Amino acid sequence: PIAQYDPVESGCMPWTIQFNNTSRFADTYLWNFGDGSISKAQNPEYTYFEAGSFNIRLKVTGPGGSDEYTQIVEIYQKPVANFDFTPDSVYVNDQPVKCLNRSLYGDSYLWEWGDGYSDTIAQTDTVIDAYHIYSDEGEYYITLTVYTDNGCEDTRLANQPVRVEPAGEIRYPTAFRPNMNNEGSDGGQEVSNISASEINRYFFPPVKEKVYEYHLQIFNRWGELVFETIDINTGWTGYYKGKLCKQDVYVWLVEGKYSNGKPFKKAGDITLLY
Repeated sequence: PIAQYDPVESGCMPWTIQFNNTSRFADTYLWNFGDGSISKAQNPEYTYFEAGSFNIRLKVTGPGGSDEYTQIVEIYQKPVANFDFTPDSVYVNDQPVKCLNRSLYGDSYLWEWGDGYSDTIAQTDTVIDAYHIYSDEGEYYITLTVYTDNGCEDTRLANQPVRVEPAGEIRYPTAFRPNMNNEGSDGGQEVSNISASEINRYFFPPVKEKVYEYHLQIFNRWGELVFETIDINTGWTGYYKGKLCKQDVYVWLVEGKYSNGKPFKKAGDITLLY
């Protein structure tokens, strides 16, 4: 008999091989897969679950004796993709998201941030962790794909998204008409529950979220302080010491800190109209 089988390709674990036995003049077959496993099938299928170099031996018997044929197959180590990221909530164009690469057996890494951008980092680099700053609000799932030089790969998708929120912003109107029936007002009014029909009768920033620290002052043309608050939900009614201020242009000054930690300081003027 003549033992023979088609060439086998090397591959990444787990690697399944379908053997094609081309032996001639044989009656029985004994396969030794090099890892302690055997088969007596004529054309067996076998899966390697461990990495290594394996000597595959086929022994055939038939009229006139026996014969053997061997090949060596390389089973490559498959990488294991794994990472953590922090923080899971950021603001637009602010703090970067840091990904801690905990992968095994990788030679290069592809980070896909979920917003259309990606970064590739090689194992030869000093740092294989990755950082990304998001420029649009939304929820984004990070994906890491790990590659080896032998062509093996593994992919991991984060089990929760990065939440990107808009940065804080403050905008002020340039004029408002006060409530003429607010005699006795100290100048301040909680505006978070004011109806839409009444909201324009108070001076306040219409964007009220994403601001942690806040200090608003309003002065008349002689520099006298007529209103002050540290509550962003409190607007000026147009009154001072219980009396309606006269129609005029007033100067406002506001300073504080957005929720992303960035300080702000702005000034402008507001026209009080009857």
